[in-house]
Amino acid sequence: MRIWIQRCARFGLALYAVALLLLPILWSVWGERYAPLILLRYMPAVAFLAPFALFLLPERSPRVWLGSMAFLCWMSVYYLGFEMPFRSGEGSALSVMTYNIKAGLEGPEDLGSFLAEQDVDVICLQEARPPIAKPDIDPVNAIAAALPNHKMARGGIRGELVILSKYPIVSMAERDLAGMSQALEARIKVDDKEIRVLTVHLMTGDPLKRLGTGDRRGRFAWLRVTAETRKEQIGALSALLSEEIPTILTGDFNTPPNSDGHALLSRDARDCFESVGAGFGYTYPVRLPVWRIDYIWVSRHFTPASCRVSKSTLSDHRPVTARL
Repeated sequence: MRIWIQRCARFGLALYAVALLLLPILWSVWGERYAPLILLRYMPAVAFLAPFALFLLPERSPRVWLGSMAFLCWMSVYYLGFEMPFRSGEGSALSVMTYNIKAGLEGPEDLGSFLAEQDVDVICLQEARPPIAKPDIDPVNAIAAALPNHKMARGGIRGELVILSKYPIVSMAERDLAGMSQALEARIKVDDKEIRVLTVHLMTGDPLKRLGTGDRRGRFAWLRVTAETRKEQIGALSALLSEEIPTILTGDFNTPPNSDGHALLSRDARDCFESVGAGFGYTYPVRLPVWRIDYIWVSRHFTPASCRVSKSTLSDHRPVTARL
């Protein structure tokens, strides 16, 4: 009986290894065209590797264990998104942070103190709006009070997007993203040069109500629509990035690094954590993060020197800081 279980486990292990090798090929060919591929792409990456433990439980051969663990480590680099800071540098002229603060529900005063301690030049906030249950309490007031040397630009739905800058803000605007969300744009003067900072909080789901009330096509149809929702907003951002101006793009993208959206943005900008970060860079959820969905992107005019994810628990996301 033990031998039979062991053989079945080895067969399952081999089959699962083949599936892990094939899945990136399927993604590269069909991307997010089909609902099952979308579902797999947005699953926590660790879920792909967990079944290995089940298949290895009955195994007694050290050789099989060693080979399986070597393969697992190799696959982890792709699926878990482990980064090594091979190109990081020491010097920095500008520091930038992005942080989804969840309406300041963990305490706007504590958030203000935390942000002041970080001593960052440009801070981009998402969900920086009054809580729905307490519409009279605006977390930005306490945050701005803790950062008296920062100028502020604000926009987005219910004022949820905020850019705070130590440098002068020359102008601000809201850019439409396919009719689903906005990008807050601030033009900032840094050492006699004008740069553009954009921050976003991309919508998910079906904000344009394409499926309609009572639609019976099910969850797979919803998956395709939510993939299109992300893709169209990121397409609008990509058009902005193609403009010839030094640009820093930050925010909560609700999109993992192996997505079509990430690939599209990578044509015109660099993902700072992918370039110079160390580790996995997971930002959500805060207590046990399994997704990297918060990013700092830069146009070719900037060279990332470092990028890190802080362990602050003052929101349901973790903040990301880059030095350029």
